[in-house]
Amino acid sequence: MNILKGAKESWRTTVKWLVIFAIVLLAMLVALNIFFSGRTILPSQIIGALIGACLTAIITMFLLIGQTESQENKDKAIKIHEQKIRVYSSFISSLWETLADEKLEDEELRELRGKVFNELIFYLHPESIAPFTEIVGEICKIQQEGEMPKLTGPFASLTGILQDDLKKDAVCEKEVGSEEIRKLWGAFTVAPAEDEKGELTEEERSEQPPVFSGQDPEVLPQTWHFNILDPGSQIKSFRNGISELSLIEYGEYWRTLLLEQVRKGDLVFAFIPQKKGGNGYHGLFEVIGTRVINAKEDELYQRLDGGDPEKISLQEAEKYDVYDGLEDGASVVSNIIVRPLAYSTKGVGNPGGVYRKTISRYWPGYAGELLKRFSALGEGAVNWEGEPSFNTAPDKVSELARRFGGKA
Repeated sequence: MNILKGAKESWRTTVKWLVIFAIVLLAMLVALNIFFSGRTILPSQIIGALIGACLTAIITMFLLIGQTESQENKDKAIKIHEQKIRVYSSFISSLWETLADEKLEDEELRELRGKVFNELIFYLHPESIAPFTEIVGEICKIQQEGEMPKLTGPFASLTGILQDDLKKDAVCEKEVGSEEIRKLWGAFTVAPAEDEKGELTEEERSEQPPVFSGQDPEVLPQTWHFNILDPGSQIKSFRNGISELSLIEYGEYWRTLLLEQVRKGDLVFAFIPQKKGGNGYHGLFEVIGTRVINAKEDELYQRLDGGDPEKISLQEAEKYDVYDGLEDGASVVSNIIVRPLAYSTKGVGNPGGVYRKTISRYWPGYAGELLKRFSALGEGAVNWEGEPSFNTAPDKVSELARRFGGKA
């Protein structure tokens, strides 16, 4: 309970009882004067005894009320302190457990954010909010840059902040403002969660992508993560003049459903896993259209940009079947037709951790960081293992980096 508020309530209670005492005493005096009219000694003695008894009763009442309030506040402070220890211990334990595998995934960061706003925020002292927010920002930045060994420093700082917070009084006159809470929420720069099959929520299906702090207010192109299944086959296809990012499906269709939501002008970041010789994202592409080839019994059908299906010959289909999936019994070959903007054989890392799905939405905050990195590579970025295969677009990439708030 706020100290100032408690003092006001106590003062109101005191005034109320003093008024009641004055009214009762006045009524008794009037009654006694009427009853003992003409007598001098006895009325004064009775009145004195009554006043003494009333004062004793009122003083005793005030003492009991004070003791009760004091005990209630003490019990409340003890319970709050016990809860703080439980909540803080749980958060610190979860925090350090994320480093067990030497990496901090997006899902783990979202869980930590949930613990902060489901429990921690109700006990955190107002003076601890600002330094806590600052450290959270450092953690998210390190996570995006993929430099996980550096996380131990900020983790230790957060632990220290909570340890110091336990030493502060549970009762505080200053309240946490909404602006401080919004800043703390904004410090958690983590991508939104996807469902099990990578499908989108209604909000994510919106034509206008989300805008994060620092972005240009104009409508931005949608951004996508694309996992290259076989870098050798994909690069060979580009060298042969087929500028299409390809995926294949065997009996499923959810990846294709997601691919068909890609629109002309969107941006695709091509990812090569480390086990396949990659270092995060290697390519940046602008979408021109989509191509979906369905194998139905002995016939092949092609849909361009989500249009009506048209029959296509096996010879024609094989040109766009980057991984020779049709020969292997694939039910669907789905491609994103692209214009390459930048490519780095060494890769530019993967801010925000690894997106394991073949295709998924890519959070604009991470896209801005990648655009900054691709922009810094300049004209030397576009080549396939040292062999130039298409013209770069440094001005285009720099402009995109500015619009996404990722300009160096």
